Amino acid sequence: MKEETLYRYITGQTSEKEDQLIAEWLEADPQAHQRDLDRVRFIYEFFELRGDEVAPKQSAKRIPLLWRRIGSYAVRIAAAVILVAGAGYVARHTTYNAISDQMNVMQVPFGQRIEITLADGSRVWLNSGAKIEYPVVFKRNIRKVKLSGEAMFEVRHDGKWPFEVETFATTISVLGTRFNVDADEVHGHFSATLLEGKVKVANRLNMRQQEIIMNPNDIVNLSNGQLFVERMKDEEALCWTKGLVNISGLPFDELMSKFEQVFDVKIVISRRTLPNVGNVSGKIRVNDGIENALHILQYAADFTFEKDDERNVVTIR
Repeated sequence: MKEETLYRYITGQTSEKEDQLIAEWLEADPQAHQRDLDRVRFIYEFFELRGDEVAPKQSAKRIPLLWRRIGSYAVRIAAAVILVAGAGYVARHTTYNAISDQMNVMQVPFGQRIEITLADGSRVWLNSGAKIEYPVVFKRNIRKVKLSGEAMFEVRHDGKWPFEVETFATTISVLGTRFNVDADEVHGHFSATLLEGKVKVANRLNMRQQEIIMNPNDIVNLSNGQLFVERMKDEEALCWTKGLVNISGLPFDELMSKFEQVFDVKIVISRRTLPNVGNVSGKIRVNDGIENALHILQYAADFTFEKDDERNVVTIR
């Protein structure tokens, strides 16, 4: 596949036919061709960081010129900045570290879910309201991201290149695995569910607690600053990936905060005491809307609500 075509693909300038050809090209040899695509993405992001000093304005007509300029510029500065090789890329330590220090921040709007692919090929599914910080390219010795909110990770295995997820409460270390994390600093809630592989969880709130090694179907929860392990009874931790919201085990105010995120609505609790929903359990389909979710809760708790569609505000009374 021509690098010019891959460049246009990265910048969203390819046609539907070209997108299909690239998809078939990736499927033909996923590992090798993904490396080629990552290399082109690395060059593009490097020159984006350099700004107008290097790259001309992007346009479909000027793409060949851009790549010729990139090629000549890369050759001219290879000894000091970057060397592009056929099987990948190698940068001098100072330049590589400078680029790996550049962070991307992804904040998912309320009411939406997003999937992203990191520079190493690992995949992340972000739930509504989640925020992730990750580098343009990972450092040579560690793959590290920061998470606030809920996300599911499918980490590409590499025994020599550990992967870390940092939250307000923990540092999760993995080599290659699939797991779900829910980190809500506002309410002091943390939960991690391991689906495949093995991970190590360190308590950042209590450094004296021994690190926990999780096995598949283990759930680690936070309570009073301590981490506890239990077994997963069903895949309730993943229900959000199927468009469901789990209402089990949360007090009313935390449940309303979750509803605000998944339904993209402002909820005002206008009463002195909170409704008791301690015995409520189950899952609610997000597509059915906020009013349906609140009607279901009314079977278990005594409260009323009003919805102002113009202001997108729900008032709990």
